[in-house]
Amino acid sequence: MKRTCTLVLLVAILFQCSKTNTVRENVAPLQDVDARYKIHELVNKNGIRMNVISLGGRIMSLHVPDKNGQLEDIVLGYDSVSQYEDGNPYFGAMIGRYGNRIAKGKFSLDGQGYTLATNNGANALHGGPGGFHNVYWELTPLSTAEGPALEMTYVSKDGEEGYPGTLTVKVTYTLTDNNELVIDYEATTDKPTIVNLTHHSFFNLAGEGKRDKAGARRDTAAAMSRSARRLPSVAAPAFAAACAGALPQHGSQPAQAAPPAATPPPAA
Repeated sequence: MKRTCTLVLLVAILFQCSKTNTVRENVAPLQDVDARYKIHELVNKNGIRMNVISLGGRIMSLHVPDKNGQLEDIVLGYDSVSQYEDGNPYFGAMIGRYGNRIAKGKFSLDGQGYTLATNNGANALHGGPGGFHNVYWELTPLSTAEGPALEMTYVSKDGEEGYPGTLTVKVTYTLTDNNELVIDYEATTDKPTIVNLTHHSFFNLAGEGKRDKAGARRDTAAAMSRSARRLPSVAAPAFAAACAGALPQHGSQPAQAAPPAATPPPAA
């Protein structure tokens, strides 16, 4: 069985200049810490650059220009390996086998019950404690017509974290020359299983650590009132609501019943 999906993030539209595409391998060797740690840097022809670490396939930084052409890192991340090991486990990471929570760490498939590793009280969250955010991905640099790319692969063995089937996953980050970050997901399995892959970067479009929370709230409210059409939206006929504990409810509700996509935060 094979499933693929694509996520496109428009990260910038400015900062045009004459540079070539590059993918630098192992730009910060960390063999003294662990030989499995590798950091690759992607740079598109416009100078936008992104660093990715093999632990969790995490995007460590994404530098894009602001309205004045000044490069800022808009992805929240850490400055050292120890912080990635001990800090927020999901910063910039790939999530799998299953994003979100599975109640009580249990599910059934084709009449067979499965018990998963739990890490959110009694629930399994984002694939469990040994989910894809906590494994080492194999990184392969690519040169594509769209821009520099990084192919990441990982094989999750049958029974890993309690999930059935050997799952072979390929994720490709592409930093296009149109200043987009494109994430392609592909997975194959040798037996029926459940899969819900996603990515878990946190963004601060003002630049990491650049603005206090009150300022960010005011700026967000102003931006939302100026251009509501720029708010994120999902073209879907229905949505799954969450109940207590942020657990998805069974069934779905029509999209018309959904709350507003975003509500301006209160003034500080």
